[in-house]
Amino acid sequence: MLYTGIAINPTERLQQHRSKKSPGAKFTRRFNELSLVYQVQVGSRSQAQRIEYHLRKQSRQDKLAIISHQFNLKQLLKTLALEE
Repeated sequence: MLYTGIAINPTERLQQHRSKKSPGAKFTRRFNELSLVYQVQVGSRSQAQRIEYHLRKQSRQDKLAIISHQFNLKQLLKTLALEE
């Protein structure tokens, strides 16, 4: 399973998901093993939401390629056709 989300502090957010309590997402509560495999820092919440929206539309294969390449922000924006 690949989960996509945004957070100011990804490590803390992952801990919330692992705790199986609120404010962790209900969807992730049924998964025992959660790990952070890719993150990229963006400039603003609106930009993060825009990237998340387009990333969620990608196929699993495309997401795995992004993870394996560990794209920086510029590369990610280019891959998602969101260059600014």
